[in-house]
Parts: sequence; C-alpha cells; structure tokens
Amino acid sequence: MRKILLLGLCLFVAGPAFAQSVGEKTGVNSALGIAPKTSDFVKEAATSDMFEIQSSQLAAQRTQGDVQSFANQMVSDHTKTTSELQALAPQLKVSLPSQMTSSQQSMLDKLKGLQGNDFAKQYMDDQVSAHKDAVSLFQRYGKSGRNDKLKAWANQTLATLHHHLRQDVSGDQNARPGQKVANRPGAAEAKRIGGKNDRVTAQFRGGGRNGSPYRACCGPIPADRARRRARRERHRSRPGKYPAEGAQYR
Repeated sequence: MRKILLLGLCLFVAGPAFAQSVGEKTGVNSALGIAPKTSDFVKEAATSDMFEIQSSQLAAQRTQGDVQSFANQMVSDHTKTTSELQALAPQLKVSLPSQMTSSQQSMLDKLKGLQGNDFAKQYMDDQVSAHKDAVSLFQRYGKSGRNDKLKAWANQTLATLHHHLRQDVSGDQNARPGQKVANRPGAAEAKRIGGKNDRVTAQFRGGGRNGSPYRACCGPIPADRARRRARRERHRSRPGKYPAEGAQYR
C-alpha cells in the first residue's frame, strides 16, 4: 500500500512536467501559446538547427541560383545559432541531443531521394514548415520562458528566424529584416490584381523574378494570366469605363 501511494505521489509531482513535454511534442503547446520547458526548448532548438544545416548542405549541392544562395545562408546562420546554444547549454545544465528527431530524419531522407525541381520545391516547402515551427518555439520561450539568459537569446535569434521565414514564403531572397510586404517587388501588383479582401491576395508574398506577382503556393503567375485577371477586376469595379472581356482575352 505504501509503495502504491509513493508511486502515485511521484506521478502527481511529475505529471505537469510530463504533460508539458507531451504538449510540446504533439503541438498542443504551440496551438495554445504555452512556453516550453527550458530542457524542451534547448532540445527542439538544437534538433531544428541540425535539420536546417544538413538539409541546406544538401540543397547547396543540388540546386542553383536563389535556392542555392538561400541554402548557403541557412547553413551559415544555423551553424552560428548552434554554436551559441552549445555555449549556453552548460550553464543551463541541459545536454544537447546528438541527432535530430525521427520526423526530421524522415524529411531529410525524402529530400535525399529527390533531384532537380522536385528537390528544390520540397526543400523550400520543408523550410517554410520548419521555420514556422521555429518561430513559434522561440516566440513562446522568449515571452514566457523561465531562464532569463535563454529568453534573451531566444528573442535575439527570433529576428533572424522571421527573416528566414519571409524569404521562404515570399520567394524574395533579397528581402531585408523588417521590410514590410507592401514595400517588396510585386506587392502592389498583387493587391491590384487580387483585390484587398481577395483570398488569393493572402497567398502573395513579395515578387518573383522581373517583378512578376508571386504566389507562395506555386511560384510566379504567368504574365498573360496576370493581365487577364487585372482586366476582369477593372471591369467589375468600373464597368462603364472598361469594356467587357472578349474572347481574345480568354
């Protein structure tokens, strides 16, 4: 009886910590805005860096142009944050993981089996997903974490992660930290074509090459389609001024 009571007491004391770890692992904490435990934060930040570095090293070898430049930047930036985290870990008395999570390893293995455009698209999709998770993690710890030094580092690193995510989503590898979407190439055209409250407008993030409108979902919109859409929108807004769209515009 005494052993049962003792076991129950241990589970009661450990319950909140265990629940929080499960909540972090399942994404519940992220959905509710709950800060991770210090140990959870350190481990997740470390494995995130591992995936970013290894996937980006692969991308630097298999891609060219903007994607390759972005991959090289990811390797550099995440190697830096890894070094900073390694310096903080002894003070926190937290051991860093030696390998990434199973889900991150699966994503990396999938990338290894791809080539060409398929590889580039999957790599950028993974970058968007990974950076969204990282931004959520660092925001939550930076706001409500328990260790002041680690909170300061999380908030400092958050600006870089936001910058990475803007590059992921916009397709504009020259986007500057803090630059508003409205000030980027193609943003005004995106708003004009899609309309202020159009759902399509929400998919525009900056501009593609040559200033063409850019959708995060599937890249630049062909110029002829953009012109047709713009003409339709002008006709709807001011039917007396612009003629109806004829067969030649379809």
